[in-house]
Amino acid sequence: LIFLHGLGDTEQGWMALSGMLRQRAPHLRYVTATAPVMPVTVNMGMRMTSWFDMDAIPVLPETVDDKASIESVGMRALSGLIDETIASGIPPERIVVGGFSQGGCVAMSTALTHPKTLGGVLNIS
Repeated sequence: LIFLHGLGDTEQGWMALSGMLRQRAPHLRYVTATAPVMPVTVNMGMRMTSWFDMDAIPVLPETVDDKASIESVGMRALSGLIDETIASGIPPERIVVGGFSQGGCVAMSTALTHPKTLGGVLNIS
């Protein structure tokens, strides 16, 4: 499971989940990452950990996505983690990507467009 946090969080915020998964599913490899720090438009340009820039919260059907930011930051980072996992010997069909909030958006976008078929995608919130 490769799991991405939400806006303004870090991988440290999900370490309790990692510990629980390691106890209950010791055969599972759990990978996390921290998003880069960047200005986020919706938060008045404040710099924070973010997988992509956002203009509005909540995201509504009429909200315009910053596709370039999603692809160049979040999806690039997750694709790199997927490639590293495949290189370590785990076949793509055994890789599940997931995330919370903004991380879930990146996980879903990446899973749907990745050149290799992944084992699944998990979205929280």
